Amino acid sequence: MDSRRNIELCKFLVYIAIGITPVILELTQSAYSSIPLPSPEPSIMQSEQSERSAKELYNEGQRLHLNGRDYLRAIEYYNQAIRLNPNFGNAYLDRGFARIQLKEYREAIKDFTRAMELELEYPDTNFPEAYYGRGVAYAGIGDYQKAIDNFNQAINLDSAAEFEGTRSVDFTGGEQDLKFRLATAYYSRGIAKAQKDRPGAIRDLQRSAKLFSDLGARSDYQKVQNFLKKLS
Repeated sequence: MDSRRNIELCKFLVYIAIGITPVILELTQSAYSSIPLPSPEPSIMQSEQSERSAKELYNEGQRLHLNGRDYLRAIEYYNQAIRLNPNFGNAYLDRGFARIQLKEYREAIKDFTRAMELELEYPDTNFPEAYYGRGVAYAGIGDYQKAIDNFNQAINLDSAAEFEGTRSVDFTGGEQDLKFRLATAYYSRGIAKAQKDRPGAIRDLQRSAKLFSDLGARSDYQKVQNFLKKLS
């Protein structure tokens, strides 16, 4: 998965860290535009055609999401991809991340949860990222304990993958991207812990700082150091 998403979420959590709690938005953007779809007769050929079309729609949504930062239009494409293929776990995953950018945290939680459910049947979803995204969404609504619980799961899964030298099916960035995601998850969990567990927050932030330093991610390393100074 593209590490730019993690960078976006890392920046988002900086606002939580400095005390700017995001306002929870109701679903004001529920009327996403959609393309009317016919109800084709079931057949293997039509099923394969729908799957290819769903992937194309998903890829266009990713382009708008990651490159254009047009989150509303990206969600439209993810919606259409899911309509064609209801078992498209990564479409739910990325729609959840897009909804975080629109502060639609409760809807994002539903998307990440659905992605996790699908992972049990269809191993095409980046499971640690679903936990990570759901943790960010819970932090967005101020439920820091649930945020910590989800960050715990993301860290445990990624730590196991790092130890075993494995990576998930959709994980294209390899070991370096895995370490970046771990660093971001420790950073996020540290921020959430800072509400009630200062020593635990400091330990997580120190782990994050070391990983960012090892990766040569200087700006992210400095962000962590700045927040550590606030806790000292």
